Amino acid sequence: MTSKKSTGKLEVDVQKLRDEGSWKKLIELTEGGKVGINDQLANFLLGEAKLEQYLEEHTPYDAANQTHAESKTGLQEAKQYLTLPAGIEGSRTTGSMDAQLLLAKLHFACGEYNESLQFLSEAGLDQLTEKPLPVRSLKIIAESFAVQALALEKIPPGSTHGKNNDSRDQQILRSMEIAGDIALLYLQEQDKLQGQSNWSIATTGSNSPLPPLTEQRIGMLLETALLRAPLIHIKAQRWNEAIARYRTVLRAMESSATQTLRLTFARQLAEVLLRKVCQANYWAVGSKGPNSHWKSKYYSGSSLFSPRDVNEEVFLLLLLSEAMAVRDAVLSQSPEFRELRKASMRNATVVYDLLIVCCIQHGQTAMLCESLERALKFSFEDAHIWTQFSYSLIAAGKFNKAVLVLKEVARLCPQNPLPCLMAAKVCLEHLNLVDDGFNLASEATKRAEAQDSNVASRACLIKGIASFIKWRQSRIQPLKQNWMSVCLKSLRDATEHDPNDHLVHFYLALTHSFCRQVTQALTEVRMALRLRGEHLPSLLLLSLLLSTPAASPSSQMSSSSISSIDDEEESHVNQCQGALSLAEATLEEYPNNFDLLYIKTLLEERCFGGEVALGTAKHMLALWKQLYEDSSSAGANVTSENNPNNVSHSYSNYDTRSLAMSAVSAQHISEANERESSIYAQSVAAARAEQALSDVTSSMCSSLPKPGPAWQVQLKIWLLTGELYVRLGKCEEALACAQEAAILSPASHHVMHLRGLIHETKNEFADAKTYFKNATSLSPFHIPSLQHLGLCVHYLGSHRLAEKTLRETVRLDPVAENSWYNLGKVLEAMGDYDLAARSYSTALEVQQSSPIAPFSAVPLCFE
Repeated sequence: MTSKKSTGKLEVDVQKLRDEGSWKKLIELTEGGKVGINDQLANFLLGEAKLEQYLEEHTPYDAANQTHAESKTGLQEAKQYLTLPAGIEGSRTTGSMDAQLLLAKLHFACGEYNESLQFLSEAGLDQLTEKPLPVRSLKIIAESFAVQALALEKIPPGSTHGKNNDSRDQQILRSMEIAGDIALLYLQEQDKLQGQSNWSIATTGSNSPLPPLTEQRIGMLLETALLRAPLIHIKAQRWNEAIARYRTVLRAMESSATQTLRLTFARQLAEVLLRKVCQANYWAVGSKGPNSHWKSKYYSGSSLFSPRDVNEEVFLLLLLSEAMAVRDAVLSQSPEFRELRKASMRNATVVYDLLIVCCIQHGQTAMLCESLERALKFSFEDAHIWTQFSYSLIAAGKFNKAVLVLKEVARLCPQNPLPCLMAAKVCLEHLNLVDDGFNLASEATKRAEAQDSNVASRACLIKGIASFIKWRQSRIQPLKQNWMSVCLKSLRDATEHDPNDHLVHFYLALTHSFCRQVTQALTEVRMALRLRGEHLPSLLLLSLLLSTPAASPSSQMSSSSISSIDDEEESHVNQCQGALSLAEATLEEYPNNFDLLYIKTLLEERCFGGEVALGTAKHMLALWKQLYEDSSSAGANVTSENNPNNVSHSYSNYDTRSLAMSAVSAQHISEANERESSIYAQSVAAARAEQALSDVTSSMCSSLPKPGPAWQVQLKIWLLTGELYVRLGKCEEALACAQEAAILSPASHHVMHLRGLIHETKNEFADAKTYFKNATSLSPFHIPSLQHLGLCVHYLGSHRLAEKTLRETVRLDPVAENSWYNLGKVLEAMGDYDLAARSYSTALEVQQSSPIAPFSAVPLCFE
């Protein structure tokens, strides 16, 4: 009785060693005669153990002939042990089929594919029926099916075991799918024996420098079978079957050996769904798995999430892939883990690239930023991930952080001009950091020209834009001339690098326009429109240039042939009508563009009178209500992205900067202007600021300014409408517009200016003077307020003070014709007729190049 119990315990130990793959211990037990078994079974155990031990130490599959020869030598002993129980030189036993299957595996490792298929045929592999099997038997059968499929792929069609192409391909696919199904079941049973439950996913990464090593237990044969089965379907364009195969593997209960493989399957399935599946042909994942002894177990329960459409499934797969990639990331920077670190980084990079495509396509920029930020901790000095993170921050509107990340990318890639170029563009377009933008653009230009890069043109262009902005901001003439020379040189360099870039010609036209070189500006803007006919800023600029008297044919004539003043006036009106026709034609393509409607309003006032212009202004208010009222009434901070045409709104006759450059409120723009002002202007503003703010506070009541570009658009529409009423002499209506504007921004210098115009029209010069002083206190460089302030002081009898104010205005903006005209009136009243005549003459000269609206009404653009 004791002997039977001892023998039974030894048999259990032997089976346990086989299940665990402890081949060295099994060889010691068998060769030492410590197990009471017959010779046939001992030969089988020794052959099995020596075969598996050799294959664990070597990887002979798909190797060269020399390795196959080494395998034949190394496996000779195992072959001898397995041949006896296989029934070739001994009697057939119950273990003869397992021995034949192992011999098939042995011959496959030696490169003898026909012999391998012969043993599988003799073992009756294809005739096996599904039934419960021990763990070790599951692995042997799974590997046998994998060997059959791989061996059929190796031998040419038409040979002894090579069938015709169709039946051969079907047999290969069937064997691989069966091998994969049994392999998953084997791994689940293996985990069950070892009491493991390593199925959860950690999303915070591992502190271990090494990824888990348990996936090596699956073996190369079974891993190849799992991976190749869906790829065969994809190669044959059977997309539905490939998707079903991927889902079968991913729905199976996870085992410790498949954790890394699941990352590959999830990523590949996401790729297939993105490429070949749309919502119309999508079918949901089934709720139940197949019931079979050779099929793996599936998760079940009411709490399981099942995707309802293709987008949900893709996002679910990619987020799971990201979690697994973070879990398997190698954090250690030690040299011995370099290859492991590179491999995990490659897997993670592919996942994040797919996630970027999906998130950007569906507008999930915030989620993308969070995912890429998690990736940074294992992406030490990896320029690709940092670059993608910077782009995601730009897409999410986090521009300050994006610039910092782009500077880090520029450090990681010292020869690449793109990071500096992108950072410069963000600084200028979104942050109003002109100095940083200029420095970054200069660095990008240096890098691009050193490499003769194809982005050299855009680098020079961005540098030119930064110089242009600095020129507009500068108040000291030598400094302005220096910035203008840098701007023109940069733009001309950009033209040399790429003469067909419409943006370069647009900015050359804009620069010439500000310098009042109308002929050159017209040439450049027409060239820009020839290169890109639908470019909206170029169309806006052309409309303004056509509204200047200098653009009319009569202005090109000599002074001796100039007609009467009435003829000149008529010619200018005709020129404005041509500009109006262009604006109306452009509105057919861009009906919701407020910049264009603003220019159209002023052109209509010039051509047909204020009543017609008021109709367009009222249409602008109705359009704003249609586009923005729902979101703004809910208290949302509406941005320009809500505009269906995605265009900016900038009525810069009220300021020297376009709202397209800075999506901030008017008072913030004023603060920025104050910081840029001269010492003299700052001292004057500081002396009058307290009085201005006290007057503003008294009129604010309980209303607060409403921030956001959409509210600024409405503010400027009210101001435009109020000025139209002022010029028509309708002061009550203009006052109502000013009150509406004050509700939106009570501390705006534009509102103060409009109130001053109303009092000036009513000949209430003292009150008008107060409002104009308040406006200049809030914005010292607001030229229209300075012009009218000097005129009101003149009407009140303080001619010297009026002259001083107007001379300061002329110094700030020498091309403002109203400043010269008002200065001439003051000098004439003071009896200085020579200087007055010169001022009038200068006003007439400047008027020839003055558009219907300031050129600053054209927003700066980067596309």
